[in-house]
Amino acid sequence: MDRPERDELKNRFAAALLAFVCLAGCRPEVSSPVSGQVSGSGDDSRPSAAHSEERNASAEPLRPVAHEPSNMRRSFRPPDQRPRHDAARLAELGILEYRSPRLVLYTDIEPEIAQSLPPIIDQAVVAWEEYFGSLPPARDASDFQLTGYIMRDQRRFRDAGLLPVTLPEFAHGKHDAQQFWMNDSEYDYYRRHLMIHEATHCFMQSMGGTSRDVPVWYLEGMAELFATHGIHEDGKVSFRALPQEKAEFLGFGRIPMIQRAAADSRMLSLDDVFRLQPEDFVRANESYAWAWSVCVFADSHPRYRDAFRELGRVYVDEGFEAALTRLFGPTLADLNAEWDLFVRHLCYGFDIERANVVFARDPVFDSVEVAADRGWQATGLTVARNQSYQLTAEGRTVLAQSPRPWESEPQGISIRYAEGFPIGRLIGLVISEADAMTGRRQLSRVIDLGREAAFVAPLDGVLYLRVNDFWNELADNSGVYAVRVRVAGDGD
Repeated sequence: MDRPERDELKNRFAAALLAFVCLAGCRPEVSSPVSGQVSGSGDDSRPSAAHSEERNASAEPLRPVAHEPSNMRRSFRPPDQRPRHDAARLAELGILEYRSPRLVLYTDIEPEIAQSLPPIIDQAVVAWEEYFGSLPPARDASDFQLTGYIMRDQRRFRDAGLLPVTLPEFAHGKHDAQQFWMNDSEYDYYRRHLMIHEATHCFMQSMGGTSRDVPVWYLEGMAELFATHGIHEDGKVSFRALPQEKAEFLGFGRIPMIQRAAADSRMLSLDDVFRLQPEDFVRANESYAWAWSVCVFADSHPRYRDAFRELGRVYVDEGFEAALTRLFGPTLADLNAEWDLFVRHLCYGFDIERANVVFARDPVFDSVEVAADRGWQATGLTVARNQSYQLTAEGRTVLAQSPRPWESEPQGISIRYAEGFPIGRLIGLVISEADAMTGRRQLSRVIDLGREAAFVAPLDGVLYLRVNDFWNELADNSGVYAVRVRVAGDGD
């Protein structure tokens, strides 16, 4: 493909992405687009039988992004119209006040739990400003602060005048401007999660980042992204964490929701997620899972994270649709294909660094090495639909170190299976070139290969290979297989 053709293809990708985002962003204008948005819990996680000592992986430190704020970002933030309450009167009603520089909390939960919550929001404000940029100043030069209400007994708060009668009933949480309301959770983790989720909405609203052109998947996905957190022994919070152990994220049902959808062939494409509307989040908690998945995928992936983080810093000034198209239009085909693979295989502890795909097409090779500590790896061999091929593989890999090294050859270790195949077994996948009209790549079914196999290519594209293993157990793998592929009949 010559340069003019490549440029034309990129332009078509960008146009397609803009059309997708317009579908998501075009909704009726309201004075406060996310005010009162219901927050789903997905509260279907239960304690696991085994509890790992490995702590939550914190997000990679942000790289500075050169961006000169516009006059829009220098404008004043909305005035602070939070009501002031009589703490002594509320205490007589069983509602206590807890304060930190960034949060005034009113709650009827246990004091030892309640007093630990405001400092989390203090840390969250630092994380939000590092990610999105500094908030506009207040006209009265006051510091940014939120008021939150965490309720074990809603009636107590309504009787005390803390729950506005105009606020509709909700199962989990709502927010408006610099206030949020939420019901208590039986899980310590999910109580903090929902608090950070609602507070993130408040921050984004205060920065001017919730105008009507911002799609709901981004608003809810970013609230979920920051809310997914880990706490270290010293009290420091890691925001934007990819959950490592189910037992440490009780109440967080997003990953099981995606896994069930994948098992039932109900996966959403990126286009489908971009089209989600506010009512979808009212009807089904699964919408929160999809929005979170897009944001954690783009924010964590080594190839897309810089662009996605830049989106958070510029979309208020540039407009969401324009910024998203500029940043992701050229990589739309790769992004769609890797998204499909991500949601197929998502699990606790998913190793997104090692799972990333390097899309490549090189001249036909004599032999290619397939590493055990990586996900799908390009062979460089372009295969033709319905053409027969012959594959041979040799070598030895190690798939675990404890309690002893688990060694495997290309046929795999049949005493343990991952996604239907023995661990250590060589498997394949064909990924097509990007379609010139849609900008999408096709992904084939997984091809069972092993040490020696004859297979028929299911579609036109490049052959990718991997050493089968669980996607959260790649880090301790080592070794490679040497693989040769030829057209069946060649050399006979």
